Amino acid sequence: MPQTVMTRLISSEGLEARSKDLIDPEFTARRPDWIGGNISDYDVSFLSGLVSFARPKTSVEIGVASGWSSAVLLHALTKTLGKDGFNLHAIDLFEDFYLKPEYKTGQAVTEAVPQYLPNYKLHTGKIALEAMKDVGRVEFAFIDAHHYHPWAALDFLAVLPFMEKGRWVAFHDINLCTFERHKHTNRGPFYMFHMWQDTKLQSTQNPSMIGAVMLERQPQQYLRDLLEILHTPWELSLSPEDIESVVSFVGEHFGDAWKAKFADLCEKRNNDIHLAKAS
Repeated sequence: MPQTVMTRLISSEGLEARSKDLIDPEFTARRPDWIGGNISDYDVSFLSGLVSFARPKTSVEIGVASGWSSAVLLHALTKTLGKDGFNLHAIDLFEDFYLKPEYKTGQAVTEAVPQYLPNYKLHTGKIALEAMKDVGRVEFAFIDAHHYHPWAALDFLAVLPFMEKGRWVAFHDINLCTFERHKHTNRGPFYMFHMWQDTKLQSTQNPSMIGAVMLERQPQQYLRDLLEILHTPWELSLSPEDIESVVSFVGEHFGDAWKAKFADLCEKRNNDIHLAKAS
């Protein structure tokens, strides 16, 4: 069944309904008490339903933290494809859980679903632009890492050359910036989801915190859209090392012309932030 007809067949409500056969009370009861900042029940329903419909054999999660979302993905994929039918790669810059450093990144997987560890590969110590070369081709991506703009867009850039038309990319916290306590910060996922021009779905939660976008064009055809998103004001600057990673990645996968465009973009946006701090 072609991926491009998915939205004609199933709605967000349909995706969430599918999760009832995947996320059972026995699994939910395994959630460790120490986790925090984890995906909500709405997010779990949407995400598990989406992967059960998309049926990706190889997936990547960018932003792991406690690892509870990894556990959800592993459980839903096992229920859908069987224990030998898939692999999940997980990327996080940090070795330790950012909220509680006494726990390791991804430790919830080890505690809650150790039987799924053969299907799980954790990559730490690198940003996604650098780690994806160790992952390779993927059929689904879930992005839930640094929410300050431009990082959601850069994480999307990291998976773009490794995906094909018809695949799905999910983003978490797509409306986090609308909460008063966040003072209109954490805008990265908001820009990526709401500026997306092709097919997209979001959970039934109001406001939705999770959504997914479909690649309806060839990956390279999204570079112009991505540049438009990245030309909105950044919430933080990039280090010289991170800029080098962006520019080198674009040059390697998309050629010198796009490399020059992204190099110019990074210079301008970084300068804007430095000027604003100096004023």
